[in-house]
Amino acid sequence: MDYKEHRFSLEHFKKWMRNQDPSDEPSGITRRPKPFVGVAVESKIDTERLLAKMDANEGVAEDLAERFMEDGGTIIDVDDKTFLIEVDGGSFNIHRCYVRKA
Repeated sequence: MDYKEHRFSLEHFKKWMRNQDPSDEPSGITRRPKPFVGVAVESKIDTERLLAKMDANEGVAEDLAERFMEDGGTIIDVDDKTFLIEVDGGSFNIHRCYVRKA
């Protein structure tokens, strides 16, 4: 066998790609776009630190923190590593490292 027969050729690759049937493509990985949405969570930190780390979206921060500490909350949106958490009376944003699955 000759070395040149096994060498990669861009032209051979392009020809091979043109001859491929698009229906043979795998459907891809199917995963939920935001797998944490709907998960019940609770705080890993105390109320004072929670107040310092959270960003109230709807409602008063102190009330949201109290309700979250008592009853936990539900993740309603994910933006990179920040969760939007809904509690009774409003919602707030917090980094995911400050909450755990309930």
